[in-house]
Amino acid sequence: MSPRTLIGWRTLVVVLVFVALEGALAAFTGYGKWVTTEKDAELGWRPIPSQTGWSWDLSVAEHINSRGYRDDEWTPAREDDGVFRIALLGNSMTYGSGVAIEDTWGRELERLVQAEFDRSGIDLRVESMNFAVQGYVFEQMARTYEREVRPFRPDLVLVGTVPFDASPFDGASGEQDVPYRRTIAKTASHDFLLKVVMLPLKGRLRLGWSKDAVAAEKARVDTLIRERPYSSDAEYLWDAMRARMEDIEAQVEADGGRLVVVALPQFSNLVRESAKTHAEIWTPWAASRGETAGVPNALAVDSRPAFEKAMPKLLAGMRKLGFKDARTFVEDSGYWIVTPSIAHQDENLFLDDDMGHYGERGHRVLAQDVFDELKRSGWLEVLARD
Repeated sequence: MSPRTLIGWRTLVVVLVFVALEGALAAFTGYGKWVTTEKDAELGWRPIPSQTGWSWDLSVAEHINSRGYRDDEWTPAREDDGVFRIALLGNSMTYGSGVAIEDTWGRELERLVQAEFDRSGIDLRVESMNFAVQGYVFEQMARTYEREVRPFRPDLVLVGTVPFDASPFDGASGEQDVPYRRTIAKTASHDFLLKVVMLPLKGRLRLGWSKDAVAAEKARVDTLIRERPYSSDAEYLWDAMRARMEDIEAQVEADGGRLVVVALPQFSNLVRESAKTHAEIWTPWAASRGETAGVPNALAVDSRPAFEKAMPKLLAGMRKLGFKDARTFVEDSGYWIVTPSIAHQDENLFLDDDMGHYGERGHRVLAQDVFDELKRSGWLEVLARD
């Protein structure tokens, strides 16, 4: 009896169609090649552990370690193990979208601190730990610290943040747990159906349901934090984020570490010369945490001046054009880019084809600025001694 008779010709045709679809998508598109995430009841979502995917433009490999984060495997935490740990929390800007992991600001900061320790005769090995996940808001970062980061008892915890991180956490998202879910999720066919069919359909159904109060409120908050983040209407979001930051800072300090809030510069803010920044929120917050023996208990780093200094001519050209004309939206990628006619693009600290994320040079400038602030604060000597 032939396989076709045993299985049924209709079933066989369906299987062959899916095999052909999988092969074609895998060979000629990016579907199935990007890093795959999964639902997490507490964190919302997270990358599936132990996988290697690619950046959105398929130019940079992104390895996810066994704990589900874009980094190498980390040294298990032991008492007095001679490791100085720097943990980073954040979204895609700290994750390092579009650049190799070795070129992210966390890795560059690791190298800078290690060189400083070596020069000072401090016998510690520095290890940066990148816990950033694309799309996270601060509440997800805080939960990541409590569940994933705190057991390592890092010496430094750096929170790379942008205004949108003040948005409320919407809860878990992703697909339900089914047999072979991770295997299925990594296929090109599943990725294609999810992005092209399932998510757009879900969005249209929500938009068409005018009684969906939850969706309407989410849209209102998204618009508020994107367009008027420093208005009085948004103050309640910052109040909640400050309170949560204080909670995390207390936990970090209780474990012998220190918390640094890094106000990440954004293209949309830099191109507006006199625009208010979230550093104006976090600098006074850090100062309010007080000092111990002349050393601040918390730090806030405003890297906007460092970015302005590193690309003065490019910024001058963009500011002359104005925000609307200084950028071009590329429909097929969904990213803003620098208008090609602007001079001095060699100064650009962002990715030329994605102005929402830093290029290699941007990560280096950011790391140097954070390092300089750590040295000025006296933290490195105090933490290394402790």
